[in-house]
Amino acid sequence: MMSPAGRLTRRQWLRGVGLVAGAAVAGSALDACGQAASPTAAASAITLHFAPNWQGAAWNATALSLNQQWFDANYRVKGVRVQVHERVQGLATQQIAATIANSGFMDVFQDCCQDLVAWRDSGLLLPLDSYMQQDNVSPALWSRRHMQVLNYGGQQLALPAYDGPCTVFYRQDILDGLGLSYPNPDWTVAEMQKAAAAATGTSPQGQKRIGFYLLNNAWWGQINWLLAGWGASEMNADATVALMDTPGAVQMASFLQDGVRGGYLSVGGGVTALAEGKSAFQMLGGWSLYPAATQLGSSTKWDILPMPLFPAGRSTFDNIDFYAVNANTPHKEAAWELLRFVTAEPEYQRWQIKVTLIQPCLLSLWDEWEADIKAAAPPLQQKQLGWIKDAAVGGYAWPNLFFKYNAAQVDNLLISFIDQIWNGQLSPQLGMQELTQQINALQQSGAAAPPPAGFAALKQAYAAEQAGVTRMFQHAARH
Repeated sequence: MMSPAGRLTRRQWLRGVGLVAGAAVAGSALDACGQAASPTAAASAITLHFAPNWQGAAWNATALSLNQQWFDANYRVKGVRVQVHERVQGLATQQIAATIANSGFMDVFQDCCQDLVAWRDSGLLLPLDSYMQQDNVSPALWSRRHMQVLNYGGQQLALPAYDGPCTVFYRQDILDGLGLSYPNPDWTVAEMQKAAAAATGTSPQGQKRIGFYLLNNAWWGQINWLLAGWGASEMNADATVALMDTPGAVQMASFLQDGVRGGYLSVGGGVTALAEGKSAFQMLGGWSLYPAATQLGSSTKWDILPMPLFPAGRSTFDNIDFYAVNANTPHKEAAWELLRFVTAEPEYQRWQIKVTLIQPCLLSLWDEWEADIKAAAPPLQQKQLGWIKDAAVGGYAWPNLFFKYNAAQVDNLLISFIDQIWNGQLSPQLGMQELTQQINALQQSGAAAPPPAGFAALKQAYAAEQAGVTRMFQHAARH
């Protein structure tokens, strides 16, 4: 499966996986990559427009072709055809505007991150509780915390698309070269700090090496998991009161500041930084397995560790990618059946695992996932993938949450204050106290305005939030 350069192209990867996945990605599907999807033979009374979860936006032509052929062959609900479209993620405001204008929109779609707030506040997410009850679909099928962030006002507004809890990918060869032992999986946060400090320095090629890169990006809205590691909470149960001025939260902020002052902790990085020797330890999600298999491969000595034991126990970040039904769909029952098919039934997820290495959302599929990944990807056969599964089923993977009111403004406050604490411009105690007070002031004021009814207002709110995220990415690039 490996190319002469030691890396897999997308087409090589798919052809290799085809040997494992069988008819699901047979040669005819691969040969059709980039071509128009063939229509189904049977006439359908209903066409559902569906934007799937497909990791890898750079190969959308391949993704669309394979998905369309798969649904044409495998989705057998009488009178319904699934038309596959490019993913919605990052385009929430455009999709909401299209729905409001009745100018074309997705019936069922995948999305993520801050888009959840735009969809939530627009009122265009179909509540799913009655559908789940009528079909006896238990919330226990999925991660409890992933379900939590998708529940708003006591209503389940979406279901998980996949779980991608973070673990630590690390360069064993770098530790070998420094005469350092590999951490035990039960390592504590103090041991992590010691190992990261010892691995910080200059590579043999003369480039700066940071011991530990925290998170896969610099969006401080993701600190919910880190607060949980210190026994703290970001907010109360109904998401209207900030609780980030507690002793545990201040200790968490001190951990960040101490790491920067010590030179061993940074944010960003990713698989490329690890492959280039710019870091020894990198916090990465399960979505990083494909790039790790291709960039680190079998020639580099590396492996996977769980996140360390924090003062309150193991804790790590998990994504919030979700599937939802557009509340304006004229085919609510049919759309629910499709949503149930991709989230609560195993068939489609099994195919996704084999083709993309993506993790399941169903907790029951994790053992199959690990076996399939090791069969499909030789560079991952000896890696400790079980720690990714452990974080998912062990209940210590935390998604980021959103406050009830003025969520975009709150995210900007988080970015600003944690960035200042991180850079030593604010003390952890005073910074977290002021941050909490300002967030609570926004929550006490209630919603700043009724849910926006049009594209312009949504776009303005979303742009403000994205500007804050961009500033943090720029900060990560500078550091």
